[in-house]
Amino acid sequence: MGHERLHASEHTDGTDDIQDATDSQKGLATASQISKLDGIDPGADVTGDNPPQAHKTTHQDGGTDEINVGDLSGELADPQKQKALAFGGDPLSTQQTSYTTFYHFIFPGTTKMGTPTAIKVLLAEAGSPTSVSVRIRDITNSNTIATQTGLTPSTYPNIDVQDMGSLSNLPSGEAIFLVEALRSGGGPGNQVVLSGGEVQW
Repeated sequence: MGHERLHASEHTDGTDDIQDATDSQKGLATASQISKLDGIDPGADVTGDNPPQAHKTTHQDGGTDEINVGDLSGELADPQKQKALAFGGDPLSTQQTSYTTFYHFIFPGTTKMGTPTAIKVLLAEAGSPTSVSVRIRDITNSNTIATQTGLTPSTYPNIDVQDMGSLSNLPSGEAIFLVEALRSGGGPGNQVVLSGGEVQW
């Protein structure tokens, strides 16, 4: 009786390889399949009907898989705190027809706080100027953030909430912002009145 030639290596060296195992056929496990198995923790239940294990702390603040809801569409189920930075205080006025400084405040930067949705000021006029203008500048970086011209606000002590409109040149880092205003037309007794405002996110 003859002896069968030993040839096991031919089934793994490409000469006569045994077929790869799949979910529908027997065979040998591939390197890719073994890599996937190596990524599973010992003793883990990976059956299809096994619910995810409790891991909420990984998604919370400081967790290894923290959830960030920034830039998501729709509304969150729970009420969220509105972020706002107030500036100014007591009403200030000017009769000047060139931009006059009213307030300085610190803008924390978009890296820390995100991009604001609006900057609003409390605005009025005294007397009868033709119109008033308000400007917000970043004096740290020498940029204009927002300007509104040709405004006709209520007469003080009535006061309006004036949206400063489109915002541009917002700095990523901390900067000093300056709020300025001027009057256009009317006599010297006509004034612009500002009572502060806020940056909103």
